[in-house]
This record gives sequence, structure tokens and C-alpha cells, in this order.
Amino acid sequence: MTLDDLILQSIAPTTHNLGDFKVHRSLPTKGRTMVGPFIFFDQAGPAKLDAGHGIDVRPHPHINLSTVTYMYEGAFLHRDSLGTEQLIEAGAINLMTAGKGIVHSERSPDDERAKASKLSAIQTWLALPDALEEMDPAFEHVSEAGLPVIEDGLVRARVIMGSLWGETSPVTTYAQTIYADIQLAPGGRIPIDPPCLVEFRLVPPRPPHAGARRLGSPPIPADPRRRSGIYPHPARPTQNGKLSLKNLVIPAKAGTHLPTSNLPIG
Repeated sequence: MTLDDLILQSIAPTTHNLGDFKVHRSLPTKGRTMVGPFIFFDQAGPAKLDAGHGIDVRPHPHINLSTVTYMYEGAFLHRDSLGTEQLIEAGAINLMTAGKGIVHSERSPDDERAKASKLSAIQTWLALPDALEEMDPAFEHVSEAGLPVIEDGLVRARVIMGSLWGETSPVTTYAQTIYADIQLAPGGRIPIDPPCLVEFRLVPPRPPHAGARRLGSPPIPADPRRRSGIYPHPARPTQNGKLSLKNLVIPAKAGTHLPTSNLPIG
């Protein structure tokens, strides 16, 4: 049996041209409206913005969910109806929990708008558990320095949410979510602990850097092929001929920068 035999679904994102940049949406898509608690998965950019241009996401409401913004390049200035005004830059995360309702905007800060700049970010929306849908709205920001990093030669992982390989992010989680930004150099290998579910987008690699803890788990080889999809883990067979979400995992492609949301189910 090959990995091709184990593909549950391959997802091609839809692209929306917003003028100065494009948004590539992987979720929701035909036949898959959610992956774990993730209900939207958008990649903004990568894009180059001319001087005098920027992002202007005007004030708009959210309810009964959380939004997670993770920056690769550039910056956003977040404002919301709680009175928050927070700059998010590369490597940082904003978690906005709408609960019973919040209004927010995201715009390029003035110093970014005044010069030629770059933009690359991932924004996801997470469904809240039923009991928390009407909770009070909340906002939290964690800088790049506040997120734990694990490194082992050709692999570097920043833990954005949850606990992974002995490190825990300080960001609040509501559904046992594990969300990590994993970078693989050619030949890199990563340990993946089943049962889990991984949903991802591939973006250009960035070089690893020092100051990270080394991985200690036995690795699974990176998949060298250019394929995106959802796979059952080969060590956890399906039951009664049906694929359980507990058994799904997506192997990484060597030489890619892989933002990964690794979601234990049940």
C-alpha cells in the first residue's frame, strides 16, 4: 500500500483577488467544511505592496467563534470593540475570541504603508465548544519571543497553540487544539503522534535559526512528493472499512515551510 492509496481528500484552495494582494482559502471547501475546530483557513499573500498602499479590513463583527492570525511577513494593526489596539508582526499570534460578539478591524500601520512592504499571513477561524459560544469576548497577543520553538537540524517547529513535543504555547485553547508552524529543510523528518488530524497550507521555506530546543521523538520521514491532502495514519487502520477522523494525518513535503494544525479528536 502506498500513500496514494491512503489519501482521503486533496484540497485545492480558492483564490480571491483583493487588489493589492490575494487570499487563498482552503477551508471551507466542497466536501469538507471543518477540520477539527477549524472552519476557515486563509492564506493572505505572499504579496509585495507599493509605498502608499496597505491593508484596510474595515470594522466588522464576529460571533460564537475565535479568529487566529499568525504573521510570516509584514504587520497588521488590530483594533476591536474591547478597546484593544495591538500591532502584530512576523512570528506573533493574535487570538480574538468573539463569544457573544465583538467588532474589529485590521489595517496596515502607518510606517508600513509609507514604504514598500511585504505581506504574508495565515488567518484561521475556530468554532467554539457549544458551552462557550456565548462567553464574554476576549483578545490576547503573544509575540514571536513568547512562542516556544523546537529545533533539530533540518526541522524547526514553533508551537502556536497547545502542547507539542514537550513544549506548550501560552495561547489559550478551547478544544485541545495543537497548532504549529513546522519548517522542513530537504531531508527533514518529523515525529507525528497518532491519533491526530493535520490540516495545512504549503508556503515558501525560511531558514532555521538558533535558540530552539531539539526534538527528541523518533521521526517519520518527510514525504518528498508535491501533493497536499488528508491521509489516514498507516499505523492506525480504519475500522469497519470506514475512515475515522482519529486516524488522519498529512505527511510533510521535504523542502517546504509547513504551518500545521495538529488536532487530536476525541
